[in-house]
Amino acid sequence: MSKNVLKRPSGVALLAVLTVLTVLSLLAATFAAMMTMEEQAGSISLNRSQSDMLAQSAIEHVYGLLRQDSIDSPEYDGYDELWSQTFKPRQGEERVNVEGDRGGDYAWARWIYVKDNSGKPVGRYAVMVEDE
Repeated sequence: MSKNVLKRPSGVALLAVLTVLTVLSLLAATFAAMMTMEEQAGSISLNRSQSDMLAQSAIEHVYGLLRQDSIDSPEYDGYDELWSQTFKPRQGEERVNVEGDRGGDYAWARWIYVKDNSGKPVGRYAVMVEDE
């Protein structure tokens, strides 16, 4: 027998293993990057949903006060009533101009804080209600 037939190929197995490991590493890195992007997209979607629910709670708060006012005093509307006073800033309270730079003195409102079951604030909204 010749010596060339008995000679084993050196380094071929190592090269094959390194190639497979490189491909698997690239797949793992791609998967990790995609999962990070999915997590961020999920976080954005959750924040959007929470913002929508917070805005809806502000609207329902106003509707509830206006419905109660129509029951309590259907013949009279004034700025001294609960529907107006609830959203006006009180002395020393943090306040916000809901009209931005365009708003005058009437555009100031107070922040209404929304809290979770443990009392931790999870959001806030400001509302301005005008009587026509």
